[in-house]
Amino acid sequence: MKKNLLNLLMMLVIFAGTQSLMAQWAQYNADALPHEDPTVNVKNGGMTLVTGTSEIVVDPDDATNNLWKINVEVPGDEIKHEWYPSYWDLSSTENTAVPAPTTIACKFRWIDTTFTIGPELEFRTTAKVQTKIFKKDGMFKLEAKDWGPDSNYNMPETFDPTQWHVLRLTLNELDYNIYLDENPTPFVTGTSGKPLTKHLVVFGAFADDGKTGVFIDWMGFLEGDASSPTEMPLPAGIFDLDPGTAVNALDAVEMLSVYPNPTREILTVSVGNDMLNSRYELMDITGKLMRKGLLHAKINTIDVSAFNSGMYFLRVTSGEKVMSDSFIVK
Repeated sequence: MKKNLLNLLMMLVIFAGTQSLMAQWAQYNADALPHEDPTVNVKNGGMTLVTGTSEIVVDPDDATNNLWKINVEVPGDEIKHEWYPSYWDLSSTENTAVPAPTTIACKFRWIDTTFTIGPELEFRTTAKVQTKIFKKDGMFKLEAKDWGPDSNYNMPETFDPTQWHVLRLTLNELDYNIYLDENPTPFVTGTSGKPLTKHLVVFGAFADDGKTGVFIDWMGFLEGDASSPTEMPLPAGIFDLDPGTAVNALDAVEMLSVYPNPTREILTVSVGNDMLNSRYELMDITGKLMRKGLLHAKINTIDVSAFNSGMYFLRVTSGEKVMSDSFIVK
């Protein structure tokens, strides 16, 4: 029998670690559809052309376990389509109340690599933030959309989307972190440019043309805490880290990440193994060199407090390899 989502979210598990008793995981275990009728939004007029299925299936690798299977195709036309398998209202309080910091974690894997879009999580609480994993030009990428300068980040070359992974998104006021496979180091850190006062988490705002095919085994919510994997581990047995398939942000070979973005004083630059001891240059929009130096570690900080407000560019060079990104100083 299908369960009401509010009942699903009341199934709390005993917390792990040293967190307050107020911080406990509410979890969805794919034992029933979160919502029976997925919502399709069509913007800019036109017909609803999105086709999609949302169903509970038996885990092909474990007959005692169920999975939430999502399969949707969005056409590549001028009409903007959005397909929402689920909205979660995280709070029993009114939407006029100030929402608390929030964490959501999702255990997922792609149905197969012919699909171009994987899981997509979106917060609409203190701010609006989206993240998704997708494939473009044969490469897997992670998108951080925060209604500022959107950024796409290359996944490590070893990333296999058909293996189980965990995507964790935290939001505290406007600041967010994205973690992969419960690595304690954020894969992406940023600040949202769109403040809100709501209590919603959206799974699957699939609006880009392409095909989505993903299995969801588990989703967990923390309201009141924007917690890292170290601060609030997943419940026991949810995700066993496999060093052979897990994503390690600091072990990514081709990685360049700058945060927070926008920034006011300190810019953090994270690089992969092959970019250690590389040279960096910071330039303004005219190409004027503002600062240069060496990146000796995987995580580096650069003082930009003397920079005027505006957009700047980072170029990192190691031998013949050159990587670049942009950032904004407020």
